[in-house]
Amino acid sequence: YTVTPSHPTLTFSPPSRKFVKIAGNILNAPSFVAVDNNTPGYKISGKVLLGNTSLSGVKVSMRYFHESFSINLLETETDANGNYSFDHLPAGGEIADFGAFLPGFNLQPSGPISDLQSNQIVNFSATSNCSYILSN
Repeated sequence: YTVTPSHPTLTFSPPSRKFVKIAGNILNAPSFVAVDNNTPGYKISGKVLLGNTSLSGVKVSMRYFHESFSINLLETETDANGNYSFDHLPAGGEIADFGAFLPGFNLQPSGPISDLQSNQIVNFSATSNCSYILSN
């Protein structure tokens, strides 16, 4: 099942979630973070690349600590072009545990994120962490 929340003035992160196992009436589901599109804020965005190839479906997450957020874990996935974005973040929050995750790869950000006082672009470079042995 895929759950996709919607609201005329809110954006949700992530935009949808897939649930594989639902047992009875109990659903232990991760939450969504709703952001008011009318609230000014900043954006952290970027691209995930393996060489010159864009990687889709990469999980990007961070903890964003700000007095206006009740939930501080933000997650999203890269789109078909390898792009991700966290929008409408209030200025002055603290960022921790910022990273991208894809099994079989090491993903390194292009640089640190400073105190959020402007839009920031952080790209990730992927390298394979798999090793191969070729023999005859």
